[in-house]
Amino acid sequence: MPLIEDPEIDKSTEAYKLAEQFYQNIGYNYIPNGVLAHMIVPEIGKAALNLMFAVLEHASRVPVDLKMLIANMTSYAVGCTYCQTNTHEATKNLSTDNEKLNNMWEYKTNPIFSDAERVALDIALAASASPSAVTDELRNNLKQYFGQAECAEIMATISVFSYFQKWNDTNGTQLEDHVISLVEKELLGTEHLNKEKYQTLKP
Repeated sequence: MPLIEDPEIDKSTEAYKLAEQFYQNIGYNYIPNGVLAHMIVPEIGKAALNLMFAVLEHASRVPVDLKMLIANMTSYAVGCTYCQTNTHEATKNLSTDNEKLNNMWEYKTNPIFSDAERVALDIALAASASPSAVTDELRNNLKQYFGQAECAEIMATISVFSYFQKWNDTNGTQLEDHVISLVEKELLGTEHLNKEKYQTLKP
């Protein structure tokens, strides 16, 4: 049972309107449960959403496709099943090519990944460990391919999705019905999804 369950939401708040507009822009006809739970304290919801918008919506130096791969990698590394499933769906809406998403765990050897993408995913995976496993070698590898502003965007992507992972895992946020349908179709047979935990998040 979630900590925040069926929250009473004031749809007139700026936070709710921000969420509604953002998800409409990326093709959603709903606001995810993990975001709706933030609306119980609109100031927190607004701050979290503005950070996410800054990472995903502005004129990005780092391709959004790579940012979403990073988001997926961190979700699996942290073990947040809600985030794994919802980030998978978001990637399908935001990315222009899902081949890399489908082959994410082969990123070190699969030729469809560039060396720049490999080092970005390396640091995302290391940063998601607790304690962090990021080393000077990983930092130097990243700086070979990305400038300082691009490194900032990569770190922000890791950090903002880590925030939502902690939020949803702690809350026990339940999956939306249509996300369950997506999981049953695309993710349930994969080795990386925690099937036992997935069952606990179904309404």
